[in-house]
Amino acid sequence: MTRLIKLFRKTSPFRIKEEKFVQKIGLISIAVSLVIIMLTMVLFVLYTKQKRHKNLISDGMALTSMVGGYSLKELETDNAQRLFEIVTYSGNKSGLLYSIIMDRNNTIVFERDGMNADNMLIAERAATSNNPLKQIYTDSVTNNRIYEFSRPIYSNGIKEGTVRLGFSPDINPLFSDSEIRGILLAATLFFSLVPIFYYLVRGSLRLHTLSITDDLTGLYNRRGFFTLAEDCLMAAKRAEKKLMLLYADVDNLKEINDTLGHDEGDLLIKETGAILKSTYRTSDIIARIGGDEFVVFPIGTAEGHADLISSRLQEKIDRFNKKNNKKYELKISIGIATYDPESALSLNEILAQADDLMYEQKNSKKKGGKKDRLRAKSVTCPG
Repeated sequence: MTRLIKLFRKTSPFRIKEEKFVQKIGLISIAVSLVIIMLTMVLFVLYTKQKRHKNLISDGMALTSMVGGYSLKELETDNAQRLFEIVTYSGNKSGLLYSIIMDRNNTIVFERDGMNADNMLIAERAATSNNPLKQIYTDSVTNNRIYEFSRPIYSNGIKEGTVRLGFSPDINPLFSDSEIRGILLAATLFFSLVPIFYYLVRGSLRLHTLSITDDLTGLYNRRGFFTLAEDCLMAAKRAEKKLMLLYADVDNLKEINDTLGHDEGDLLIKETGAILKSTYRTSDIIARIGGDEFVVFPIGTAEGHADLISSRLQEKIDRFNKKNNKKYELKISIGIATYDPESALSLNEILAQADDLMYEQKNSKKKGGKKDRLRAKSVTCPG
């Protein structure tokens, strides 16, 4: 639990962790894709069921009306066999289960697959109204839903009997083979777009990271610093918290470049960046904003911590110089400005104040001050 709390505290809302962020984007995009596919499938199933139900109602009404247009005498001839062949063919897609013709005494005079009907309820389901959908029930044997359509048969205005057609949407598969192939093809195409989307996002993020990262040190560059520090400043203003900004400059870079070459100077810049990175928190915005100029923000929230901040950095520099087998020692000048949330100063103005303090320290060293030790020079930005 303690480790989890420490990890949470170290996590910065301003620091871009590219790989983890890209992984999160990838997982989110896959999860969203799965959700979309599931929702699409559910909607497609509901649409298919609704469409099937409409087709069933339409077929039931049309076919019972067609059979009901004949007299019972006509239906008792061979015409009934041919007629019900047409009915069976037309109703198969809607799940036609049985066809029955009864006389006025509810005696069956013709049936096709009539054993599928619940004959115990024939009298109850006999048509007595103009509504052809007379009954919906569940078959006790197969547990299928049965939609039964009934229509009276008249001759010269006298009711002679009833036609009953039973449909069960459960006996046919919900999707045809062609529909299943279409669904699988759509799912395959959709999932093939997920990695493409992932790599596009990843490439975009990497380009963005490169645009805000200093090539030499791996720290943020000037653009990256201003992008993240502005957000940090606004958050501090909303929370009414004071923040401290450190401006650092390598004292002897020009001398090293002139005497030992620019490769050695680049190495010193890298080492300086590594020292700043190891000195301050992972949540701090550490940037190289010029040739030998570095900024750390925020390095603290309380006034009076400037000496502690500078002494911590000096310890790291002393340790580096002690282990360094070079002909030179790393020397840095710093300036620390404290941002007051009641202040109307911009980030550029806070930087300028810290920069002025840093140059005061640098000039003091040149005039004979302590050359090797860092001394915190800080100021609170006025409101």
